[in-house]
Amino acid sequence: EVQAFVAALRNGQPLRARSEALYRTLVAPLDALLQAQRIHTLVAVPDGVLRLLPLAALHDGRGWLLQRLAVATVPGLSLTAPARGDRRPLQALLAGLSEPGPVVDKLSQDVIDAVLEPGADPQQPRASGSRGPAAPDPQRATALREALALPGVKQEIETLAGVLPGTVLLDRGFTLDALKAQMRERAHPIVHIASHGVFGHDADSTFIMTYDELLTLDGLQALLRDGRPRGAAIELLTLSACQTAEGDDRAPLGMSGSALKARARSALGTLWPVSDESAKRVMGGFYRHLAEGRLSRIESLRQAQLELLQQPQRGHPYHWAPFILIGDWQ
Repeated sequence: EVQAFVAALRNGQPLRARSEALYRTLVAPLDALLQAQRIHTLVAVPDGVLRLLPLAALHDGRGWLLQRLAVATVPGLSLTAPARGDRRPLQALLAGLSEPGPVVDKLSQDVIDAVLEPGADPQQPRASGSRGPAAPDPQRATALREALALPGVKQEIETLAGVLPGTVLLDRGFTLDALKAQMRERAHPIVHIASHGVFGHDADSTFIMTYDELLTLDGLQALLRDGRPRGAAIELLTLSACQTAEGDDRAPLGMSGSALKARARSALGTLWPVSDESAKRVMGGFYRHLAEGRLSRIESLRQAQLELLQQPQRGHPYHWAPFILIGDWQ
């Protein structure tokens, strides 16, 4: 049932019947409790295929769950962060890749095929590491760079820079060494990375693209754990990444879960690829509400999603449901 629903969801197809059926199974048994206790935030610990399911996109026959509740996710209750003390001022490290550089030469043939052949089965592993970097081919290299261009990322970073004070690393400035240097030297409580991501079946085949290198899952975890000034925990890591290839049902939460294990209190990401415009609007709205200081992290995200839902052309949950907050939702 979940797989059929998620398939319809990700393809922008009609899904009310499936959505309501899943609501009756997963949420309806809790309705009386939610109302009696006046619950406004639902925290889920998903397992198996439920990791792929955005609960906010379930429908009770009158409206989406998002319209009633904020829905947060944690990989496990043992990873739930303790209550925070005084909130630090919002200072952000904003990193974005709209035009990739030498990193394209580091991509395996599997990943290149996934980019240049988007009609291939998305459920097949694409970044297994079984085939290394491809031999140079000028025409394919040009096509690859064009396919990997993310013009909306520049607009997204510029929009966020107007909301959040801090440091910007964009395109040529977003090298792996520059990212490491900023992480070592500055204690930014928010780290926002907008780039291409490959979510494979293991740590070696899961990575984010910087301008010149691949930042693997293990590399990200080491950077978050060891590359920060002592005692400077990351409050929020946002991965606003276009998923170039995907793995199993653990993949979407894998990078965010590793970020939480390393040192990040919470992580914001997406369950499937989203358009530049949707990402820009949701991220901009999320940080705007967060900067105002009145709402929790998950409620800030919910309000940004509701703003997108209210737009006539973006009311389908395909546009707003993939954004999920994992970890500390307060």
